[in-house]
Amino acid sequence: MAPEYCVTGGTGFIAAYLIKSLLEKGCFVRTTVRNPENVEKVSFLKELSGAKERLKIMKADLMEEGSFDEAIHGVDGVFHTACPVLVPYDDNVQATLIDPCIKGTLNVLRSCSKASSVKRVVLTSSCSSIRYRFDVQNQQTSSLNESHWSDPNYCKRYNLFYAYAKTIGEQEAWRVAKESGMDLVVVNPSFVVGPLLAPQPTSTLLLILSIVKGIKGEYPNTTVGFVHIDDVIAAHILAMEESKASGRLVCSGSVAHWEQIIEMLRAKYPSYPFENKCSSQEGDNNAHGMDTKDDSGGSTMELAPDIGPSVKASAASQMDAAIVALSRELAKLRTGRASAGMLDHIIVETDGVKMQLNHLAVVSVIDSKTLSVNPYDPNTLKALESAIISSPLGLNPKVDGQRLIAPIPPLTKEHMQAMCKVVAKSSEDVKQSIRRARQKALDTIKKAGSSFPKDEAKRFEKEIDELTKKFVKSADELCKAKEKEITQG
Repeated sequence: MAPEYCVTGGTGFIAAYLIKSLLEKGCFVRTTVRNPENVEKVSFLKELSGAKERLKIMKADLMEEGSFDEAIHGVDGVFHTACPVLVPYDDNVQATLIDPCIKGTLNVLRSCSKASSVKRVVLTSSCSSIRYRFDVQNQQTSSLNESHWSDPNYCKRYNLFYAYAKTIGEQEAWRVAKESGMDLVVVNPSFVVGPLLAPQPTSTLLLILSIVKGIKGEYPNTTVGFVHIDDVIAAHILAMEESKASGRLVCSGSVAHWEQIIEMLRAKYPSYPFENKCSSQEGDNNAHGMDTKDDSGGSTMELAPDIGPSVKASAASQMDAAIVALSRELAKLRTGRASAGMLDHIIVETDGVKMQLNHLAVVSVIDSKTLSVNPYDPNTLKALESAIISSPLGLNPKVDGQRLIAPIPPLTKEHMQAMCKVVAKSSEDVKQSIRRARQKALDTIKKAGSSFPKDEAKRFEKEIDELTKKFVKSADELCKAKEKEITQG
C-alpha cells in the first residue's frame, strides 16, 4: 500500500507543491490548515490531481498543543512546513512570528512523538538559521554549510526576527528529537522562487512584486541565496524517502544581492518601474556562499540524477564568494589617496563587543589626503582611535573635538612594493579557492557515477572550466587595478 504522509500548513508555498508532488507519486496525504472551511484558501488543493481520492484537509493550529494529534496519528511520516515567513516587525512580532515558529514546531513534534507509526519527520527550516553570524559580517567566514548556525544575538541586534525564530525553532526541534529518539531530517532552503499554485499571492511574492512595481521606495539591503521550488520539493522527498539522509540539508543555488537581481530583471523587463534605492537596513547584506555538505561529518544524501545545474550553481556561488572576499581584502590596502571606504574593514571593540568601524562612525573625505571619523557615540572615540592605529593601514589619527582626523601619508617606494606583494599573494589565494570550487564540483559529479551520463559529464566539465576561467580573469583584473592604484598613488 502507498505510504501516507502529513504535511502541515497545506496552503503554504512549499507545502502546496509538496502535496501536489506526493499525490502525483500515488501517496495518501493529510494536510493541516487553520480553517478547512475557508473555501477561498483551500479549494485549489482539492483540485489537485488525485486529491479527491487521497487528500484529507484537517484542522490544526500551531499554537494549540495537541491539535495536530489527529492529523499525525497513523501516518508514515510528517513534513512540517507550516511557519509564517514575512510579517510586520511591530509590537506583535512575538505573537505573529516567533511563537508560531518555535512553539508551533514543538507542538507538532510532540504530536509526532505520540504517534508510533511515524518513521521520520522532515522539518522545513531555512538558510536563515545558518547565515546570520558575526564572523560572516566581519569577513572571517564566507563559505557556509550545514555545520554553521545563525547567532541569535546577531539576529536580535539587527531585528532579524524571522532568522531568530527559525534558528531557535530548529535548535529546539533537534533537542526534542534527541530526547525522544525521533528520526529527524531538516531541509534548509534559501529564498524559494517559482510559480504559484495558490490563487492568493504569498508574502515572498508580494515582496518581489513590491520591488518590481516600485511600491515601497526601496529594495532590501539583502544578500541571499535563491533556489527554485522544484529543487526544494525534490530535497524534501529525498529527505523523507532516502534512508541515508540525515542531519541538515542545505538547499540553495547562487547567492546574490537584491541589487544584482534587479539589474538582471530590469535588463529583461525594462518597462517595469523597479526600485532604485537600496534600504539602509544593516546586518542582512553580508557576502557569503552556501555549500551543500559539511565535510566534518554532517549530513549526506544520495544525489539526484539531474544534479548538474545545482552543482554548477554551487560552484559559481563559491567562486563569487571568493571574488567578494578578494575585493574586501584589497580594500584594506591603502593607496596615497583618501577613500571613505578604506576603514570599513577595521574591527573596533567597545564595551566588550566587536563591531565594524562603519557601524560605529561616519567616515568622510575632507580632501584627497585627509579622512574625518565622526562617531555616533562620542564615548567610542578612544576605541576608534586605537583600532585605526592598530590596523595595518599605517594611519595615525588625531582627536579633533568629538571626531578623529586621519591624515593619509604618502606611500614610500618600499611600502608600495610590500603592498604589491600582498596583492600578488591575495591573487594566488583567491585563484586557489576558485580552483578548489572547480575540483569540488567535478568530484561531486564523479561520485554520482552511473547516474550522470558520460556525455553530460564531459559537457559539465567544460562548463565548469569556462566558469573557472571567468572568475580567474575577474581576480586578475581586480588585482591589476589595485596594483595600478597603489603605484600611481
